[in-house]
Amino acid sequence: MPDPITTAIATAVAGSAATALTSEAARILKEITSRIRRKLHGDPHAPALPADPGDANGSPEEITALADRLHYAFEAEPEFKAELIALWEDYRNAAGNTYTNTFNGNAHTSIIMGEHHGDLNING
Repeated sequence: MPDPITTAIATAVAGSAATALTSEAARILKEITSRIRRKLHGDPHAPALPADPGDANGSPEEITALADRLHYAFEAEPEFKAELIALWEDYRNAAGNTYTNTFNGNAHTSIIMGEHHGDLNING
């Protein structure tokens, strides 16, 4: 079962990266995608990765599949995990510490949030 950071990386790469990234954040996200592509090359269970993660719009199933493959890659090679998490932290800093949460399914409870600036989209 992938951890939250692995799932966040998979979502940014294959799912729905923020559309208004700084040039540095976009560069780092492309580097993360490139490293994942090289690592998973030849893995018959790995989903196809977008050429440009900024244009990614993968399905929840594709995101889950990528998160699962990353989880196995991280377990097999802790150095790769450390490299990717370091790049992920650089990406988060370059993106201005903004967060994108993607939820698929039905929510049956309240949503609680703290201070909010900018857009909030809840599609239902």
